[in-house]
Amino acid sequence: AWGSIHKLDLRHPLQALTSEQWSLGAIALGGSSSTLNFSSYRSGQFSVSEGPSVRIIMDVGSWDDSLFINNPGQSGVPISSHYRDLNHDWQRGEYKPLLYSEESIRRELEHRVVLSPADC
Repeated sequence: AWGSIHKLDLRHPLQALTSEQWSLGAIALGGSSSTLNFSSYRSGQFSVSEGPSVRIIMDVGSWDDSLFINNPGQSGVPISSHYRDLNHDWQRGEYKPLLYSEESIRRELEHRVVLSPADC
């Protein structure tokens, strides 16, 4: 099928500087420049050169019912548990809730970081 030759190779930009496995490898990817799930490849090559990293469905009538998916995860830090946690869902075309209201965000909160100005 299309995805067996059209692959997206997700490499971390600093992969060459470490022996750790930060890159995610090749992913079979459907879509082309004329499909809703856009992806493109260079002429004469089949590796995917462009495509969506984020997909968002906004429900303007009920913001808390909006959906998103971000590949490979919410963090760019390879040692974070959120570095690649959305990769498989993104590949399958699945989505996560994109919370909007303070109430829904507090209900799903995992961690909280408070940034305070230093005393001058």
